[in-house]
Amino acid sequence: MKLAVMLLLAGLSPALYAQMPATPGLPPKDQVMAALEATPEVAGARAGLGWGAAESALLRRGDYEFQVNTTLNQRRVADTAQRYNEWAVGLERSLRLPSKARLDAALGQQTMTVARESYGDALHEAGRMLLARWFAWLRARQQVARLDEQSAALAQIRAAVAKRVRAGDASALELVQADAALATVAAATARARSDEALRRTELAQHYPGLSLPPAPSLPAPAVVEGDMSAWRERVFTHNHELARARAESERARLALKRSEADRVPDPTVGVHYGSERGGAERLVGLSVSVPLPGTQRGYRVDRALAENRMASERERAVQVRLETQARVNFENAQGSYASWQAAQQAADSLHTQALKLARAQALGEAGIAEVLLARRQYLEAALSADQARGDAWEARYRLMLDAHELWPFHVEEEGTLVDGK
Repeated sequence: MKLAVMLLLAGLSPALYAQMPATPGLPPKDQVMAALEATPEVAGARAGLGWGAAESALLRRGDYEFQVNTTLNQRRVADTAQRYNEWAVGLERSLRLPSKARLDAALGQQTMTVARESYGDALHEAGRMLLARWFAWLRARQQVARLDEQSAALAQIRAAVAKRVRAGDASALELVQADAALATVAAATARARSDEALRRTELAQHYPGLSLPPAPSLPAPAVVEGDMSAWRERVFTHNHELARARAESERARLALKRSEADRVPDPTVGVHYGSERGGAERLVGLSVSVPLPGTQRGYRVDRALAENRMASERERAVQVRLETQARVNFENAQGSYASWQAAQQAADSLHTQALKLARAQALGEAGIAEVLLARRQYLEAALSADQARGDAWEARYRLMLDAHELWPFHVEEEGTLVDGK
């Protein structure tokens, strides 16, 4: 139920959520979304939705309020030396010109758009961090598994050597070499376990609701389909950072127009009622006052013009950076897949060679040095292939993340949380 509510707030229906592609090697999507929503960055951006709604309402309402004023006088007539108590009370309010009201309403709407896109961008950035931390742990866990596999293989080789030593078919030196190889791998395994524990602790600290599989595995990576232009289009269609930059640029443009509109001051209209000459005279009147524009209004326009230019340049900078980032991510996804293919082929070949030499050594047809060298070469190649496999999947997922095809980051106007309910 909680997940369904979060998805609706994010503008994504549970049915559409269920249709998103499978993500092997990653935690379940419901856990991911709950973990991202719980991060301080996303929680802060979600609170910004309430701020944006309040700010939008304030802009639409304006700060034009009624004012009550009163005066008390005492009139003294010099000729007669008579004194009269007099008083007056008035009610006045500044009137916002219609053009300014329309601009304020547009500014309010744009402010809400900025808050909404900031929320989506916070989810996106939090997703990037989770993806990076998850694969850092996944690589460390796979390294431990690979070293455990190497230890088991070396233990079998040592058992075969020990048997041959007892039979007098091998020297004690070969047993020493096997023990040394085992000790080297044991030291590497201890370091890998320490690193894996650190990565696991980091995940637990940042995402306490995320469950880690005891034996994670990654299938063979899949080739990235489509060309650069297609992926760029998908990335830019859903990019919250660019949408926020554009919304901020539009808001700055509207703020400039609002400052220019303020060159014409708003009039203040009031009514007043008073008593003079001790109540002998009653006064009812209408007052209109208009401020005389000063140089400060021109300075406000200059300030808004500079802010508008700054926002436009920030939008252009984001556009250029995202163009580069999209191309780099696409090429990295393709290159990582090719690197994994080559690394996996090398590891498979060296594995076959290591197995043949191990069988030959057990039969006394190969020396221990050859067998240990082959196992060491295979271990290095296998670790490299594991690294390349993780890189290929991470690069693919990063591309999918930016295109909003990995986790649901769509934030639509009708689905945003604006009042905390």
